[in-house]
Amino acid sequence: MQRMASHARAGRAALALLFFLSGFTGLIYQVLWVRRFTHVMGSSSVSVSVVIAAFMGGLFLGAVVLARLLHRCRVELRWYAALEGLIGVWGLFFVWAFPHLADAYGWLPQGGSGFAGLAPKASFSALLILPPTAAMGATLPLMVQYVERRGSSFADAIGWLYAVNTAGGAFGALLAGFVLIEFVGINTSLLLMAAINLAVGLAAWRLAAKPEGRTEPAAATDEPTGAGAASPLLAVAFASGFAAIGCEVLWTRGLKFIIQSSTYSYSLILGLFLVGLGLGGASYQRWCTGVDQRLLYGRLQSGIAAWVLLTLSLLYSVAPMPWFQDGLLGLVYDSAYHWSLGLLTFGLICLIVLLPPTIAMGVSFPALSNLYHRSTGRLAGR
Repeated sequence: MQRMASHARAGRAALALLFFLSGFTGLIYQVLWVRRFTHVMGSSSVSVSVVIAAFMGGLFLGAVVLARLLHRCRVELRWYAALEGLIGVWGLFFVWAFPHLADAYGWLPQGGSGFAGLAPKASFSALLILPPTAAMGATLPLMVQYVERRGSSFADAIGWLYAVNTAGGAFGALLAGFVLIEFVGINTSLLLMAAINLAVGLAAWRLAAKPEGRTEPAAATDEPTGAGAASPLLAVAFASGFAAIGCEVLWTRGLKFIIQSSTYSYSLILGLFLVGLGLGGASYQRWCTGVDQRLLYGRLQSGIAAWVLLTLSLLYSVAPMPWFQDGLLGLVYDSAYHWSLGLLTFGLICLIVLLPPTIAMGVSFPALSNLYHRSTGRLAGR
Protein backbone atom coordinates (compact mmCIF):
# COMPACT_ATOMS: atom_id res chain seq x y z
CA MET A 1 0.00 0.00 0.00
CA GLN A 2 2.81 2.38 0.92
CA ARG A 3 4.57 1.55 -2.34
CA MET A 4 1.43 2.36 -4.33
CA ALA A 5 1.01 5.64 -2.45
CA SER A 6 4.64 6.54 -3.08
CA HIS A 7 4.24 5.72 -6.76
CA ALA A 8 1.11 7.91 -6.95
CA ARG A 9 2.91 10.83 -5.29
CA ALA A 10 5.85 10.47 -7.67
CA GLY A 11 3.51 10.45 -10.66
CA ARG A 12 1.67 13.52 -9.38
CA ALA A 13 4.97 15.34 -8.82
CA ALA A 14 6.14 14.49 -12.35
CA LEU A 15 2.84 15.71 -13.80
CA ALA A 16 3.10 18.92 -11.75
CA LEU A 17 6.60 19.57 -13.09
CA LEU A 18 5.49 19.02 -16.69
CA PHE A 19 2.50 21.32 -16.28
CA PHE A 20 4.63 23.95 -14.52
CA LEU A 21 6.95 23.94 -17.53
CA SER A 22 3.96 24.23 -19.88
CA GLY A 23 2.87 27.43 -18.16
CA PHE A 24 6.48 28.62 -17.94
CA THR A 25 7.09 28.37 -21.69
CA GLY A 26 3.63 29.68 -22.63
CA LEU A 27 4.03 33.01 -20.87
CA ILE A 28 7.62 33.43 -22.05
CA TYR A 29 6.29 33.06 -25.58
CA GLN A 30 3.70 35.76 -24.84
CA VAL A 31 6.32 38.27 -23.62
CA LEU A 32 8.63 37.50 -26.56
CA TRP A 33 5.77 37.85 -29.05
CA VAL A 34 4.82 41.25 -27.63
CA ARG A 35 8.40 42.43 -28.06
CA ARG A 36 8.69 41.07 -31.61
CA PHE A 37 5.31 42.29 -32.84
CA THR A 38 6.02 45.74 -31.41
CA HIS A 39 8.91 46.00 -33.88
CA VAL A 40 6.72 45.26 -36.89
CA MET A 41 3.50 47.01 -35.79
CA GLY A 42 5.23 50.06 -34.34
CA SER A 43 3.05 50.37 -31.23
CA SER A 44 3.58 48.61 -27.91
CA SER A 45 -0.03 49.15 -26.77
CA VAL A 46 -1.38 47.68 -30.02
CA SER A 47 0.98 44.70 -29.91
CA VAL A 48 0.05 44.01 -26.27
CA SER A 49 -3.66 44.08 -27.15
CA VAL A 50 -3.21 41.90 -30.25
CA VAL A 51 -1.07 39.32 -28.49
CA ILE A 52 -3.37 39.12 -25.45
CA ALA A 53 -6.47 38.86 -27.66
CA ALA A 54 -4.92 36.19 -29.89
CA PHE A 55 -3.47 34.35 -26.90
CA MET A 56 -6.81 34.19 -25.09
CA GLY A 57 -8.66 33.42 -28.34
CA GLY A 58 -6.34 30.50 -28.98
CA LEU A 59 -6.79 29.21 -25.42
CA PHE A 60 -10.55 29.39 -25.95
CA LEU A 61 -10.39 27.49 -29.23
CA GLY A 62 -8.18 24.84 -27.68
CA ALA A 63 -10.32 24.43 -24.59
CA VAL A 64 -13.58 24.26 -26.54
CA VAL A 65 -12.79 22.76 -29.95
CA LEU A 66 -9.76 20.53 -29.41
CA ALA A 67 -10.84 19.40 -25.96
CA ARG A 68 -14.27 18.42 -27.31
CA LEU A 69 -12.58 16.27 -29.92
CA LEU A 70 -10.26 14.66 -27.39
CA HIS A 71 -12.49 14.22 -24.34
CA ARG A 72 -13.32 10.59 -25.18
CA CYS A 73 -9.69 9.54 -25.36
CA ARG A 74 -8.17 7.32 -22.68
CA VAL A 75 -4.58 8.26 -23.47
CA GLU A 76 -4.61 11.88 -22.33
CA LEU A 77 -0.87 12.01 -21.73
CA ARG A 78 -0.15 10.95 -25.32
CA TRP A 79 -2.33 13.75 -26.65
CA TYR A 80 -0.76 16.15 -24.17
CA ALA A 81 2.66 15.10 -25.45
CA ALA A 82 1.55 15.70 -29.04
CA LEU A 83 0.23 19.17 -28.17
CA GLU A 84 3.48 20.11 -26.44
CA GLY A 85 5.36 18.87 -29.49
CA LEU A 86 3.21 21.08 -31.73
CA ILE A 87 3.92 24.10 -29.52
CA GLY A 88 7.66 23.36 -29.69
CA VAL A 89 7.64 23.02 -33.46
CA TRP A 90 5.72 26.29 -33.78
CA GLY A 91 8.28 27.94 -31.51
CA LEU A 92 11.00 26.86 -33.95
CA PHE A 93 8.87 28.19 -36.80
CA PHE A 94 8.72 31.61 -35.13
CA VAL A 95 12.52 31.81 -35.06
CA TRP A 96 12.50 31.47 -38.85
CA ALA A 97 9.36 33.56 -39.43
CA PHE A 98 10.03 36.69 -37.40
CA PRO A 99 12.84 38.06 -39.64
CA HIS A 100 10.46 37.80 -42.60
CA LEU A 101 7.43 39.43 -40.95
CA ALA A 102 8.23 42.91 -42.23
CA ASP A 103 8.28 41.56 -45.80
CA ALA A 104 5.06 39.62 -45.20
CA TYR A 105 3.31 42.72 -43.85
CA GLY A 106 4.34 44.54 -47.03
CA TRP A 107 2.10 42.21 -49.04
CA LEU A 108 -0.94 42.95 -46.87
CA PRO A 109 -3.56 45.54 -47.88
CA GLN A 110 -2.52 49.01 -46.77
CA GLY A 111 -5.49 50.79 -45.21
CA GLY A 112 -3.80 54.03 -44.28
CA SER A 113 -3.45 55.25 -40.71
CA GLY A 114 -5.42 54.34 -37.61
CA PHE A 115 -7.47 51.20 -37.21
CA ALA A 116 -7.78 50.56 -40.96
CA GLY A 117 -4.01 50.49 -41.30
CA LEU A 118 -3.40 48.29 -38.27
CA ALA A 119 -6.23 45.79 -38.83
CA PRO A 120 -4.49 43.68 -41.56
CA LYS A 121 -1.27 43.48 -39.53
CA ALA A 122 -3.13 42.68 -36.34
CA SER A 123 -5.21 39.96 -38.03
CA PHE A 124 -2.18 38.36 -39.65
CA SER A 125 -0.26 38.45 -36.35
CA ALA A 126 -3.18 36.89 -34.50
CA LEU A 127 -3.39 34.05 -37.04
CA LEU A 128 0.29 33.27 -36.46
CA ILE A 129 -0.31 32.96 -32.73
CA LEU A 130 -3.53 30.91 -32.85
CA PRO A 131 -2.10 27.38 -33.55
CA PRO A 132 0.26 27.17 -30.55
CA THR A 133 -2.16 28.93 -28.20
CA ALA A 134 -4.97 26.58 -29.24
CA ALA A 135 -2.69 23.68 -28.33
CA MET A 136 -1.99 25.36 -24.98
CA GLY A 137 -5.71 25.80 -24.37
CA ALA A 138 -6.40 22.09 -24.76
CA THR A 139 -3.80 21.01 -22.21
CA LEU A 140 -5.65 22.07 -19.03
CA PRO A 141 -8.91 20.20 -19.74
CA LEU A 142 -6.91 17.17 -20.89
CA MET A 143 -4.84 17.11 -17.71
CA VAL A 144 -7.85 17.69 -15.46
CA GLN A 145 -9.55 14.77 -17.20
CA TYR A 146 -6.42 12.63 -16.74
CA VAL A 147 -6.12 13.41 -13.01
CA GLU A 148 -9.85 13.07 -12.37
CA ARG A 149 -10.02 9.66 -14.02
CA ARG A 150 -7.32 8.48 -11.65
CA GLY A 151 -9.19 9.16 -8.45
CA SER A 152 -9.09 12.90 -7.75
CA SER A 153 -12.20 14.99 -7.44
CA PHE A 154 -12.77 17.61 -10.12
CA ALA A 155 -12.38 20.45 -7.60
CA ASP A 156 -9.04 19.09 -6.41
CA ALA A 157 -7.77 18.47 -9.95
CA ILE A 158 -8.71 21.89 -11.36
CA GLY A 159 -7.36 23.65 -8.27
CA TRP A 160 -3.84 22.25 -8.13
CA LEU A 161 -3.29 21.97 -11.88
CA TYR A 162 -4.41 25.57 -12.41
CA ALA A 163 -2.16 26.75 -9.56
CA VAL A 164 0.90 24.87 -10.83
CA ASN A 165 0.44 25.99 -14.44
CA THR A 166 -0.12 29.61 -13.41
CA ALA A 167 2.94 29.56 -11.13
CA GLY A 168 5.03 28.46 -14.09
CA GLY A 169 3.55 31.26 -16.17
CA ALA A 170 4.33 33.88 -13.53
CA PHE A 171 7.94 32.75 -13.25
CA GLY A 172 8.27 32.67 -17.04
CA ALA A 173 6.82 36.15 -17.54
CA LEU A 174 9.22 37.68 -15.01
CA LEU A 175 12.22 35.75 -16.31
CA ALA A 176 11.51 36.74 -19.91
CA GLY A 177 11.18 40.46 -19.20
CA PHE A 178 14.07 40.86 -16.79
CA VAL A 179 16.60 38.26 -17.94
CA LEU A 180 16.00 36.48 -21.23
CA ILE A 181 15.37 39.40 -23.59
CA GLU A 182 18.35 41.40 -22.33
CA PHE A 183 20.91 38.69 -21.63
CA VAL A 184 19.92 35.77 -23.86
CA GLY A 185 18.15 37.37 -26.82
CA ILE A 186 14.76 36.74 -28.36
CA ASN A 187 15.74 34.13 -30.95
CA THR A 188 17.83 32.10 -28.51
CA SER A 189 15.03 32.32 -25.95
CA LEU A 190 12.55 31.03 -28.53
CA LEU A 191 14.86 28.13 -29.30
CA LEU A 192 15.21 27.31 -25.59
CA MET A 193 11.44 27.39 -25.06
CA ALA A 194 10.87 25.18 -28.10
CA ALA A 195 13.42 22.71 -26.73
CA ILE A 196 11.63 22.68 -23.36
CA ASN A 197 8.27 22.04 -25.05
CA LEU A 198 9.72 19.16 -27.02
CA ALA A 199 11.34 17.75 -23.87
CA VAL A 200 8.03 18.03 -21.98
CA GLY A 201 6.28 16.23 -24.83
CA LEU A 202 8.85 13.43 -24.80
CA ALA A 203 8.64 13.09 -21.01
CA ALA A 204 4.83 12.99 -21.12
CA TRP A 205 4.94 10.31 -23.83
CA ARG A 206 7.27 8.19 -21.67
CA LEU A 207 5.12 8.78 -18.60
CA ALA A 208 2.08 7.57 -20.54
CA ALA A 209 3.84 4.24 -21.13
CA LYS A 210 3.94 3.48 -17.37
CA PRO A 211 1.25 1.26 -15.79
CA GLU A 212 -1.98 3.10 -15.07
CA GLY A 213 -3.75 3.34 -11.77
CA ARG A 214 -7.44 3.99 -11.40
CA THR A 215 -9.04 5.00 -14.69
CA GLU A 216 -12.47 6.18 -13.59
CA PRO A 217 -13.32 9.59 -12.14
CA ALA A 218 -14.04 10.07 -8.48
CA ALA A 219 -17.69 9.94 -7.54
CA ALA A 220 -19.48 13.24 -8.02
CA THR A 221 -20.47 15.06 -4.85
CA ASP A 222 -23.59 16.56 -6.45
CA GLU A 223 -26.12 15.30 -8.95
CA PRO A 224 -25.99 17.01 -12.36
CA THR A 225 -28.69 19.60 -12.81
CA GLY A 226 -28.70 19.58 -16.60
CA ALA A 227 -27.49 21.72 -19.49
CA GLY A 228 -30.11 24.40 -18.82
CA ALA A 229 -28.46 25.31 -15.55
CA ALA A 230 -25.06 25.41 -17.25
CA SER A 231 -25.94 28.00 -19.90
CA PRO A 232 -26.01 30.97 -17.49
CA LEU A 233 -22.69 29.80 -16.09
CA LEU A 234 -21.14 29.96 -19.55
CA ALA A 235 -22.42 33.51 -19.97
CA VAL A 236 -21.00 34.41 -16.55
CA ALA A 237 -17.66 32.84 -17.49
CA PHE A 238 -17.53 34.85 -20.72
CA ALA A 239 -18.37 38.11 -18.94
CA SER A 240 -15.87 37.58 -16.12
CA GLY A 241 -13.11 36.57 -18.54
CA PHE A 242 -13.82 39.61 -20.72
CA ALA A 243 -13.68 41.85 -17.66
CA ALA A 244 -10.48 40.25 -16.34
CA ILE A 245 -8.53 40.73 -19.58
CA GLY A 246 -9.96 44.22 -20.00
CA CYS A 247 -8.78 45.09 -16.50
CA GLU A 248 -5.32 43.70 -17.27
CA VAL A 249 -5.03 45.96 -20.32
CA LEU A 250 -6.36 49.01 -18.44
CA TRP A 251 -4.07 48.37 -15.48
CA THR A 252 -1.12 47.97 -17.87
CA ARG A 253 -1.83 51.33 -19.53
CA GLY A 254 -2.54 53.08 -16.23
CA LEU A 255 0.57 51.79 -14.50
CA LYS A 256 2.73 53.06 -17.36
CA PHE A 257 2.20 56.53 -15.91
CA ILE A 258 4.63 55.36 -13.24
CA ILE A 259 7.26 53.58 -15.34
CA GLN A 260 7.90 54.06 -19.05
CA SER A 261 9.82 50.87 -19.95
CA SER A 262 7.29 48.76 -21.83
CA THR A 263 9.17 45.45 -21.55
CA TYR A 264 9.86 45.66 -17.83
CA SER A 265 6.45 47.07 -16.98
CA TYR A 266 4.55 44.52 -19.06
CA SER A 267 6.57 41.59 -17.66
CA LEU A 268 6.17 42.76 -14.07
CA ILE A 269 2.45 43.39 -14.45
CA LEU A 270 1.90 40.07 -16.20
CA GLY A 271 4.06 38.22 -13.69
CA LEU A 272 2.26 39.66 -10.66
CA PHE A 273 -1.10 39.09 -12.35
CA LEU A 274 -0.23 35.41 -12.69
CA VAL A 275 1.23 35.19 -9.18
CA GLY A 276 -2.15 36.31 -7.89
CA LEU A 277 -3.99 33.81 -10.08
CA GLY A 278 -1.69 31.01 -8.92
CA LEU A 279 -2.11 31.92 -5.24
CA GLY A 280 -5.85 32.00 -5.78
CA GLY A 281 -5.86 28.58 -7.42
CA ALA A 282 -3.78 27.11 -4.58
CA SER A 283 -6.03 28.76 -1.99
CA TYR A 284 -9.12 27.33 -3.66
CA GLN A 285 -7.70 23.80 -3.69
CA ARG A 286 -6.73 24.06 -0.01
CA TRP A 287 -9.63 25.91 1.60
CA CYS A 288 -12.55 26.53 -0.75
CA THR A 289 -13.63 23.23 -2.31
CA GLY A 290 -16.15 22.48 0.43
CA VAL A 291 -17.91 25.85 0.68
CA ASP A 292 -20.99 27.07 -1.19
CA GLN A 293 -19.53 27.74 -4.65
CA ARG A 294 -22.22 30.15 -5.84
CA LEU A 295 -21.97 32.30 -2.73
CA LEU A 296 -18.17 32.22 -2.92
CA TYR A 297 -18.14 33.26 -6.56
CA GLY A 298 -20.66 36.08 -6.05
CA ARG A 299 -18.76 37.58 -3.13
CA LEU A 300 -15.45 37.37 -4.98
CA GLN A 301 -16.82 39.12 -8.05
CA SER A 302 -18.31 41.91 -5.91
CA GLY A 303 -14.97 42.44 -4.22
CA ILE A 304 -13.11 42.42 -7.54
CA ALA A 305 -15.49 45.02 -9.01
CA ALA A 306 -15.02 47.36 -6.05
CA TRP A 307 -11.22 47.04 -6.17
CA VAL A 308 -11.10 47.61 -9.93
CA LEU A 309 -13.17 50.79 -9.69
CA LEU A 310 -10.97 52.11 -6.89
CA THR A 311 -7.61 51.36 -8.48
CA LEU A 312 -8.48 52.46 -12.02
CA SER A 313 -9.95 55.73 -10.79
CA LEU A 314 -6.76 56.43 -8.81
CA LEU A 315 -4.43 55.42 -11.63
CA TYR A 316 -6.13 57.51 -14.30
CA SER A 317 -6.90 60.53 -12.13
CA VAL A 318 -3.96 60.79 -9.73
CA ALA A 319 -0.97 59.24 -11.52
CA PRO A 320 -0.96 61.65 -14.54
CA MET A 321 -1.19 64.73 -12.31
CA PRO A 322 1.88 67.06 -12.37
CA TRP A 323 2.28 66.98 -8.58
CA PHE A 324 2.48 63.19 -8.68
CA GLN A 325 4.78 63.01 -11.70
CA ASP A 326 7.08 65.88 -10.73
CA GLY A 327 6.81 65.51 -7.00
CA LEU A 328 6.67 61.92 -5.82
CA LEU A 329 8.06 60.22 -8.93
CA GLY A 330 10.60 63.04 -9.38
CA LEU A 331 12.08 62.21 -5.97
CA VAL A 332 12.32 58.55 -6.94
CA TYR A 333 13.78 58.89 -10.44
CA ASP A 334 16.08 61.81 -9.65
CA SER A 335 17.85 59.96 -6.86
CA ALA A 336 21.27 58.33 -7.19
CA TYR A 337 19.59 54.93 -7.34
CA HIS A 338 16.87 56.07 -9.72
CA TRP A 339 16.47 52.89 -11.76
CA SER A 340 16.48 50.30 -8.97
CA LEU A 341 14.44 52.54 -6.67
CA GLY A 342 12.00 53.34 -9.47
CA LEU A 343 11.57 49.66 -10.28
CA LEU A 344 11.06 48.84 -6.60
CA THR A 345 8.46 51.62 -6.28
CA PHE A 346 6.69 50.40 -9.41
CA GLY A 347 6.76 46.82 -8.13
CA LEU A 348 5.25 47.76 -4.78
CA ILE A 349 2.48 49.79 -6.46
CA CYS A 350 1.76 46.88 -8.82
CA LEU A 351 1.66 44.53 -5.83
CA ILE A 352 -0.92 46.69 -4.08
CA VAL A 353 -3.01 47.23 -7.21
CA LEU A 354 -2.90 43.74 -8.69
CA LEU A 355 -2.48 41.12 -5.99
CA PRO A 356 -5.85 41.36 -4.12
CA PRO A 357 -8.08 41.20 -7.22
CA THR A 358 -6.00 38.57 -9.02
CA ILE A 359 -6.03 36.26 -5.98
CA ALA A 360 -9.82 36.60 -6.04
CA MET A 361 -9.81 35.88 -9.80
CA GLY A 362 -7.62 32.84 -9.17
CA VAL A 363 -10.19 31.46 -6.73
CA SER A 364 -13.08 32.38 -9.03
CA PHE A 365 -11.95 30.33 -12.04
CA PRO A 366 -11.86 26.88 -10.37
CA ALA A 367 -15.00 27.77 -8.39
CA LEU A 368 -16.91 28.54 -11.59
CA SER A 369 -15.42 25.48 -13.32
CA ASN A 370 -16.59 23.34 -10.40
CA LEU A 371 -20.08 24.82 -10.62
CA TYR A 372 -20.22 24.03 -14.33
CA HIS A 373 -18.95 20.51 -13.73
CA ARG A 374 -21.57 19.90 -11.06
CA SER A 375 -24.37 21.28 -13.25
CA THR A 376 -23.53 19.15 -16.28
CA GLY A 377 -21.92 16.05 -14.78
CA ARG A 378 -19.29 16.22 -17.50
CA LEU A 379 -15.63 15.47 -17.23
CA ALA A 380 -13.27 18.36 -17.77
CA GLY A 381 -12.87 19.25 -21.41
CA ARG A 382 -16.35 18.35 -22.67
